[in-house]
Amino acid sequence: MCSSDLKAWKNVNYFREKVEEIGYSTLNSSTLIVPVLIGNEKNAVKATRELNKRKILAPNARFPAVALGQARLRFVMTTNHQREDIDYLLKALEEIKPILNI
Repeated sequence: MCSSDLKAWKNVNYFREKVEEIGYSTLNSSTLIVPVLIGNEKNAVKATRELNKRKILAPNARFPAVALGQARLRFVMTTNHQREDIDYLLKALEEIKPILNI
């Protein structure tokens, strides 16, 4: 594994661990694309909107792309992401929890 691959995996493992600590499920993901379960389709759209307000690109997947009630955000961790970037995302996800009633 080259050093850039290692950094991407360090980023994804850090993000996955921390996002679960704040109360989100990553659906046992084991890839560089980390789903963050939102559940409700309307809340997934709201989450995307709230994160976009914070300058975070947060695409969502919702029915019919995923099962009804299993809407999620999808984040791709890369070698370009710095720890500060990931921490900013984590802080934003924590801030929107009350808005989403999660």
